[in-house]
Order: sequence, then C-alpha cells, then structure tokens
Amino acid sequence: MRFGGVIATVPTALVEELQALNTPCVEQLSKLFQKNDKVEVVDGPFAGLKGIVQAQTGLERVVVLLELLGRNNAVTVTTHHIILAA
Repeated sequence: MRFGGVIATVPTALVEELQALNTPCVEQLSKLFQKNDKVEVVDGPFAGLKGIVQAQTGLERVVVLLELLGRNNAVTVTTHHIILAA
C-alpha cells in the first residue's frame, strides 16, 4: 500500500501483537471440530440436517458430509451454523 508514492510500513510490534491475538483462536477452533465428528446444522439452508465433519477449510469453515436427495454430498458450512451432535 502506498500513501503519496511512499510505501506504508507497519511497526513490527503491532504485527507481533496481532499475530498473538490470532493464535488462540486458531487453536480453539481446531479443537472444536475434528474430522469424523458428528455435527448438526442449526442455521442456514441445511438447518436440521446431521452430518460428519470431513475437513476444516479455514478459520470459520468446515466441510461436512450431508445426505441430500439420497446421496452423500460434501458441503462447506460456517462453523457458526453447526454444533456437535448429541
């Protein structure tokens, strides 16, 4: 990014502080849903369906295997829309 032709700089201390804030979130999320966990979709277009976690694709998204129309389908959903199934 440039400001008036000058490349913008970010202080190293600020970068380190932001990285430190991000690390616990990643660790906490990775413990929340693991591959093969049984989950239930509680919000969104697939609400009410149960499935199995296949993979985590980002900080807030997971791939869940859902049975739709008699076939298993891999669907990417936000972690805010699923809970561990009872």
